[in-house]
Amino acid sequence: MLTFFGCGNKINETDLDYFYYSYDGSIGGNNYSYELKDGVLKYFAMDKDYRNLEMQVDDKLFKELKELYIEYKVYNWNGFDKYNKYVLDGEGFSLNINFEDGERLRAHGSNSFPNNYFEFQSKLDEIMKPYIEEMKNNYIAELVSKGVDGHLCSIMLHYIDKENGDDYNISIYKTDNKSHKNFSVDIKNNSNKDLSEENFYIYGHLDNEYIKFEHIEELINSYSILAWSDFHGNSDKKDTEWFQISFEFDDENHTRINAYGSLYPDNYFEFKDEALRYLIPYIRNVSSNVVE
Repeated sequence: MLTFFGCGNKINETDLDYFYYSYDGSIGGNNYSYELKDGVLKYFAMDKDYRNLEMQVDDKLFKELKELYIEYKVYNWNGFDKYNKYVLDGEGFSLNINFEDGERLRAHGSNSFPNNYFEFQSKLDEIMKPYIEEMKNNYIAELVSKGVDGHLCSIMLHYIDKENGDDYNISIYKTDNKSHKNFSVDIKNNSNKDLSEENFYIYGHLDNEYIKFEHIEELINSYSILAWSDFHGNSDKKDTEWFQISFEFDDENHTRINAYGSLYPDNYFEFKDEALRYLIPYIRNVSSNVVE
């Protein structure tokens, strides 16, 4: 039994051989995990564009994690397994550590946590941050270089021009289920730059035969929108324009490009203008086929 449960509150002096930590954000996501095994760090994030990333790392990371194990007395957590049944939502974690001598540490909690847990979690995320950023940058570089082996199946564009009061909210995705409302357009156009009337709203189902994303795909390629993946830019100015875009492809990895903020990536305004010049007439042409 000692081989499985380790040595209670006694520090294991040998090096780490395996490390796994997962965070469960319960309802709504934010779930993520780190796994370090055989010199390979793997990162999974449920609510991000980066579902599965990995990279080769050296022994430095294992040593940092061993220091973390000692600093926050994680050795006292072994066998911790508690669940707070009175909390319906919340958060939880799982931690698995293997040592070179064969001993293993296991801890799990759901809305119940061992001593020093939150300090440990914060420091762990801090240690992992540069590795995650490097993996993300590698992913984006490879995505831009190779492109996406698939076609658009979903678009979402939301632009709020706070100075002029314009609000463009367009969401369209392909589905064969006629009960799904896959066509949502809500436009408040106070500056009257792109629409002949002030407001336009329609919500319902549009058959796939009327959904044409080819031109948006061309714009994504010509303006290198794949490089926008996970762009988050915020400005302190209250009168600036805010945007959010999301594109999903039907490739094997279900590639998603998400970006938002009140600062702007390269080619932002050129892409926005051309996308709206295409989408506004398109929306008008197909609106009669939308079943509300």
